[in-house]
Amino acid sequence: MKLYTFAGNTHALQTLIVARYNGVDIEVPAFEMGKDNKSAAFLKKSPLGKVPVLETASGCICEAAAVARLHARS
Repeated sequence: MKLYTFAGNTHALQTLIVARYNGVDIEVPAFEMGKDNKSAAFLKKSPLGKVPVLETASGCICEAAAVARLHARS
């Protein structure tokens, strides 16, 4: 799984804390807000260009609360 976000995003930290607590490894690739979120490839993941976005084998999940709920159920 990959989490797309910018450094210091408190909404992404919520996701990472819940994932770590549940033993889920998440890759956080380098991401530049204002540039990467406007690319065509990213807009396929998040049509509004917002972060955080979790990319899973089943597709992408937007919004920190939804991502955290996914990991809380793990």
